[in-house]
Amino acid sequence: KKGAKSYHPLLAFASELKIVVHNRFRTGSAYTSNGILSFVKQIVEILPKEIEKIFFRADSGFFNGRLFDQTERVPLYQYACYCSNLELAPAALHKKYKERSTSENWIEQVKKSTFSWKNINE
Repeated sequence: KKGAKSYHPLLAFASELKIVVHNRFRTGSAYTSNGILSFVKQIVEILPKEIEKIFFRADSGFFNGRLFDQTERVPLYQYACYCSNLELAPAALHKKYKERSTSENWIEQVKKSTFSWKNINE
């Protein structure tokens, strides 16, 4: 809602471990991809070196040449219609992408457990 206090978080999860790997809370007026390059660099530094494969999912607001250049340097992915470095057939990759609800559930949990704007404004 216009004028309402809000935030636009960047969140990275390790779903298999059920942990938040990294997060950054930004003002609600931040554009979707603001800060994504440094955020990805920090994730790579945080993750143990033994981790060889990462499933990187991002909404369309993140899709730009600079992010692709960065992830190809790491390297984080191979791509078809979705970005991934997982060795899956297109149909299997599509099925993996549909697991988005897991990420959405994590986002909701992080929002609820971090703080409540309602409590801050009271």
